[in-house]
Amino acid sequence: MVPSRSSAYIAVEKRQSGDMRNNLFKKEHRKLFMFWLIILLVCLVLAVLIILFIVLPLVVKYSFSIQQKIVFTHGYADSSKGTLTEARVVNDCKQLYSWIRNKTQANIYVWGQSLGSSLAANTVLQVEKDGLQPKGLILESAFTSFEDELYVHPYGKIFAWLPWFYVTVVKPLRENGFIFDTSSYLKKIKCSVMILHAQDDSVVPYRFGRKLYEISSNRTGTAATSIYHEFDASLEYNHYFIYQDPFLKYYIMQFIGKNISLVPVKVL
Repeated sequence: MVPSRSSAYIAVEKRQSGDMRNNLFKKEHRKLFMFWLIILLVCLVLAVLIILFIVLPLVVKYSFSIQQKIVFTHGYADSSKGTLTEARVVNDCKQLYSWIRNKTQANIYVWGQSLGSSLAANTVLQVEKDGLQPKGLILESAFTSFEDELYVHPYGKIFAWLPWFYVTVVKPLRENGFIFDTSSYLKKIKCSVMILHAQDDSVVPYRFGRKLYEISSNRTGTAATSIYHEFDASLEYNHYFIYQDPFLKYYIMQFIGKNISLVPVKVL
């Protein structure tokens, strides 16, 4: 049977209308795609402009501001050249303290960690001799003296048993100005002192922290408080990670609080 002209015409018409619908759909799809592509490009351009004209200037500004407040002692970075000794570093720290004191009337606390604890203690002592009075001193992972530390330090113990260790290592360091006698400095300091030490400290044994607390508690001529926080070995803070303790901020708040006790306190 041969289809009539009318039925053939209807079939062609349906096919044409279907093609038209497909073309319209494709056009609408293309328009939608172009619309979102333009939105995406505009967002990218805005993001680049924000980074270039807002974010980067702020980063440069505050990075420069932070850099201005970093202090290098003699012989480091852009500081003046000179022989590096304990006395010279302490003098640099004194200059920094004086600069800060001239900038603010707020209470100033001096905090030192490890070898820096001895420098901090000596700095406070020298500052007090100049008639200035820091509000407090915090000693973290501190040793009693450099000489004591040399015999127990992981590297020092390798040679400490040798009979010539004192003559060839300890004595020359002392004669060249590397004293770091924290115990001696602490006896003469008048401000409040807080000592922090971890039981599992593998660099500076915690017995040094206990000894420094004993010295600080028995100071004469001052009513300043002495506080000792010892962190259990199970916490695994070792020599460097006391700052991770969740209660540290509360210990600091207690130490600098207005109602801090004037009676020596021991917290284990």
